[in-house]
Amino acid sequence: MFRKCQRWDYKLSDIKNDNIDVELIIKLPTSDLNIEDIDITAILGNLIDNALTATKKTKSKWVKLYIKHDKGILTINTKNSFDGIVQYKDDAKTFRNIVSRKSGDLHGYGLKSVKSVIEKYNGSIDVTHEDNVFNVDIMLFAS
Repeated sequence: MFRKCQRWDYKLSDIKNDNIDVELIIKLPTSDLNIEDIDITAILGNLIDNALTATKKTKSKWVKLYIKHDKGILTINTKNSFDGIVQYKDDAKTFRNIVSRKSGDLHGYGLKSVKSVIEKYNGSIDVTHEDNVFNVDIMLFAS
């Protein structure tokens, strides 16, 4: 289901060059899921980009990615180290109000993009952070 592409090669070199400890646990069926390649790429690409960017600001550099499909439900979980700083655009401390700390106009759309895909599949997302651990849990209906 997942095709190798140059973007992933670039991300893998980032991981190696920045000495980021990565743990991957992926349990997927051999048959195709009913999720379009572009949608799963949007989810994983944005989550991994955000996690790698966040780890670069820490001494302890690690990312964990868990993907599991069971009984028609696809769960995706990312955890990563980060510097503990999260900026919100107002007092409502939800992931919808997280402000990107990257500079430039083309930043801050990653989690919004992920949320859009999740809504397409009637799924859910939960974003939490505690101390220096950032956590994203996603559930999609993907029989």
